[in-house]
Formats: sequence, structure tokens, C-alpha cells
Amino acid sequence: MTQPKRSTSRTTGARGSAAAKQTTARKPAAKKATPRKPAAKKATARKAPETASARARTAEQTAEANIRKLNDQIIESGKEVGTAALDAYETALKAIASSLDRGSRRSDVESVSTVLRSVADLVDEVRKNVVPAARKRLK
Repeated sequence: MTQPKRSTSRTTGARGSAAAKQTTARKPAAKKATPRKPAAKKATARKAPETASARARTAEQTAEANIRKLNDQIIESGKEVGTAALDAYETALKAIASSLDRGSRRSDVESVSTVLRSVADLVDEVRKNVVPAARKRLK
């Protein structure tokens, strides 16, 4: 029996590179020439490519502006809620003072009447002094 011969040249040898040159040397089929329209000129000049640090600065400034807007919205909402809470507090203090005053007028006992009137006056004074001061701080 005869055994097949082994090739001593490698595919990257002389024959292999010549075959590779032949396959790459082929030219593609010619295309039909189509008339091209001239490119429209842009009115604005091209911007130079931004550097990474410039993009980072821009992103940082945008984030800072967004945070400031959000912070302003939070502060404004807090003021609105605070004003509403003060209104409710003032109404409650008026109601308490009024109830205490009515109770002092209905009582037949002099000492109970005096205590209720004193507490009603205290609650009314707190309402008159604390609520306006708190409103001033909200502005």
C-alpha cells in the first residue's frame, strides 16, 4: 500500500501567500456611474469636539441647576404646608380660648370661673404672639 505524501510547505509558505495575493488582487465588478448631487453646505460652523472634562462640567452644571430647582420647590411646598398648619393651629387656639371663656361665664363657682378665664386669656395671648412670629419666620 502506498501512503499519501505529506506536503512540506505550509499554507503560509510561498504557495499560500501567492494564493492569498491572487484572491485579494481581484477587482470588484464595475458599478454604473450615477450622477451625485452636490452636498448642501451647512450654514453653521462645526463645533470642535468637546473634551470629557467639558462634558463633565456641563453635566455637573445641569445637575446643579436641577437640584436648585428641586430645592426651591421643596422650600416653597414647605412654606405652603407651614402656613396651612399655622392656620389650623390658630383656629384651634381660638376655639379653645372661646370654649374656656364660655365655661368661665357659665360657672357658678367664682374660683373655677377665674381659673377658666385666666387660661382662656393665656391661650389667646399665645395665639396673638406666637402665630404672627411663626408666620414671619416662614416668609
